[in-house]
Amino acid sequence: MEKKMKIFKKEERDEVVLPLITNYLNQFEEGTGSFNYDEKKQTITMSGKQNGYFITLTAEKGIGETTTQTKYPIFSRKSDYKDEVLRLYNELNLTQREIAARLNISQSLVSKLIREV
Repeated sequence: MEKKMKIFKKEERDEVVLPLITNYLNQFEEGTGSFNYDEKKQTITMSGKQNGYFITLTAEKGIGETTTQTKYPIFSRKSDYKDEVLRLYNELNLTQREIAARLNISQSLVSKLIREV
């Protein structure tokens, strides 16, 4: 039996979603946190920098039932991303757009790094 996703009413959303977003954004370095709330899918995606890492957190299916987090080092040079881009592309079969979002770099840089092989 498939579990149905809870759809929040506006009041519930304000009580559940906004505190979750605020809690995580406060943990990121000032000015680096961002979020996207997809009301239709009931998904929150937050990202920011923390202690030399770029972190992405996704809460899905009723906010909090499924949570995934990725953590990648922030490199000083764009060329330093090459090994991680190739690993994500070849081992995890992620798209260029997905890799760019995870590493907080442009899709065009991902494409360039893959072509250099």
